[in-house]
Amino acid sequence: MASGVSSATTNLLIKDNTVKVILSDNVKLLAADVIKLVEDKLGDDSVLAIVPCNGSYDVTVVNNKLASVIARDGLLHGSEGLHCKLIDSRVKVVSFMHIPVYVSDKDIEVKLKSWGVTSCGPIIRKTKDYDGKKKYDGTRFVKVEFPPTVCSLPYATVFDGQSYSVRHNDQEK
Repeated sequence: MASGVSSATTNLLIKDNTVKVILSDNVKLLAADVIKLVEDKLGDDSVLAIVPCNGSYDVTVVNNKLASVIARDGLLHGSEGLHCKLIDSRVKVVSFMHIPVYVSDKDIEVKLKSWGVTSCGPIIRKTKDYDGKKKYDGTRFVKVEFPPTVCSLPYATVFDGQSYSVRHNDQEK
């Protein structure tokens, strides 16, 4: 136990070891729940500190390698995935709201490219459970990397002459 305390005192201020765990609107977790999720994934005593923020937790772990694992893989709470990112990361999750099924993922990729951001993974179509069957609900989201010259995306965009909402974490007016 003494070595854990020593490790904590030397690493607490290392920003590279801190991951923001972002809670979705329908997930309410206590700090103890988040610690359990992280330590179940990374091992006992891997969490040095946890700080509650508005709708998220800043979790500091013992080293950058473990922080990178959480940022890359995220966390799973039941069937709900929790987005995780290094706090100094330029990677954000962008959501397109109420997009009809006939708007292709390629159209969204072209839009992202026109804004100067780069996709870091596939576009995911959010689904809801209706009578035991999953149905697309019109939300699509994707992890993207922002270049240093871009800090925020527009709040809306147009596909096929219709305007749709765009949201991402840390969005600015």
